[in-house]
Amino acid sequence: MPKYISVHTIACMTRRQVQGLVKTVQEATEVKNHRVTASLLDGKMVCEWEAESKDQIEAYWKSANIHFDQLLRIEYDSADATIQ
Repeated sequence: MPKYISVHTIACMTRRQVQGLVKTVQEATEVKNHRVTASLLDGKMVCEWEAESKDQIEAYWKSANIHFDQLLRIEYDSADATIQ
């Protein structure tokens, strides 16, 4: 299944609010969230997803009322010196 990376602005959110948002995305059933990283200092959150299509992720966000800045499909991934 295709993987995606999304970027979200979380400026002015508290740690508790971010924790609630993370819980919401990790409980999603329409799409699968693998990982969330966030920086309150920079006001950004990055999420790794698995879904059939970009449209499926965007539909989930719309239903959950989650704003996103950018959504990228992962074509290549590397955990070492090779591209997978």
